[in-house]
Amino acid sequence: MNVDDCGVTPVLAAALNDHLQSCVLLVRSNCLLDVVGEVKLSAGVQRQLTALQGAIERHHFVVARLLLAAGASWTNISAQPPQHLLNDDDGCL
Repeated sequence: MNVDDCGVTPVLAAALNDHLQSCVLLVRSNCLLDVVGEVKLSAGVQRQLTALQGAIERHHFVVARLLLAAGASWTNISAQPPQHLLNDDDGCL
């Protein structure tokens, strides 16, 4: 697993930047989905996020749905994912 100095994995970087195809390739290669990395958000705010949390934070919901379908843990976020993340209207799942 490649990780930078802050614990940011390739799948977290791809999720934060809405790189769906990169996320697909990483998921297919059995990457670890729930590694927490420290991410600098707007205004210099630092947060510890998983790839799923990063995708949701940046409103990259197709990436978030892919990560959920691949088995990313929702437990760090809330009891259940919102239903709109689980719908397969665009055929991505």
